[in-house]
Amino acid sequence: MKSAESASGAKFLNWLSIAAGVICVALMVVGWSAFDHGQQKGKAAGENMAKKECAALVAASSWANTPEGQLAYGLAKAGGLGEVARCSGRGMVPRDGWCTVQSERGKPLARWPLPPGGANK
Repeated sequence: MKSAESASGAKFLNWLSIAAGVICVALMVVGWSAFDHGQQKGKAAGENMAKKECAALVAASSWANTPEGQLAYGLAKAGGLGEVARCSGRGMVPRDGWCTVQSERGKPLARWPLPPGGANK
C-alpha cells in the first residue's frame, strides 16, 4: 500500500512539475509578446513626436526665409521688434487692439493691429 501511495505521489509531482513548466513557458511568451508590443508602440509615438517637431521647424524656417521674415529678423537684430510687438516704444499707444504711433503734437502717424494678447506680451 505504501508503494502505491509513493507511486501516486511521484506521478502527482511529475504532473505538477510539467504543469509548472508549461505555465512558466506561457508566461515567458506572454511577457515577450507584451514587451515587443510596447516597444513598437513607443517607437511609433516617438516617431510621431519627431515628425511633428520637424514639421513645426520647417514651417518656421520657411517663413523666416520670406521677405517679411527677413524684415522681422532685421528689426529684431536692431532691437526694435519687441517694442513694435508690445507697442511699448516712444510715442506708441495701445488702444482697442491697435498700436498707434503719435507725433509729439498728439496726431496719429501710423497704426497696426496688436498680436493676440495685446500689449501685455
